[in-house]
Amino acid sequence: MEIQAVSQWIEHFVLKHNLCPFAHKPFKEKQIEYVVIQNTSIPEILQELLDCCERLQQPNSPQTLLLILKSGFDDFEDYLDLFELSEDLLKMEILDETFQLASFHPKYCFDGLAYSDPANLTNRAPYPLIHILRCSDVEQAISQHPNTLDIPERNIKILRALFRT
Repeated sequence: MEIQAVSQWIEHFVLKHNLCPFAHKPFKEKQIEYVVIQNTSIPEILQELLDCCERLQQPNSPQTLLLILKSGFDDFEDYLDLFELSEDLLKMEILDETFQLASFHPKYCFDGLAYSDPANLTNRAPYPLIHILRCSDVEQAISQHPNTLDIPERNIKILRALFRT
């Protein structure tokens, strides 16, 4: 159920509106691994994050991985605390040059924006997610896309045009 909801969100929202031009290939090639975490224990979630990073370093591993936090992180601030701990853990384990994380949450709200601003939709997902990406894949994608710095501003314009009430 959670995997289907996230997969449909990627297909019918992220890809449909081309919010991440780099997501098309791994999605179409089924190179996204989805891991549903039932547990709400922060130490166990962080261990799962490390286990997932280890899996992504193995031969024939998927291109990217989404940790789906099924419960316990409905509150956006609690989720942000977990996300910050996750990033700190990658630094402590010297994995921050190998992997980077992206955050998505149903109640995502960028600092300084009203909750109702459609710009927040760029990072809103059906469940709290921690997206694990290989830095090398991100660097390669950036090198093949002419204006990566323009993507966030473009997405904001698109979403505000589509969803402004």
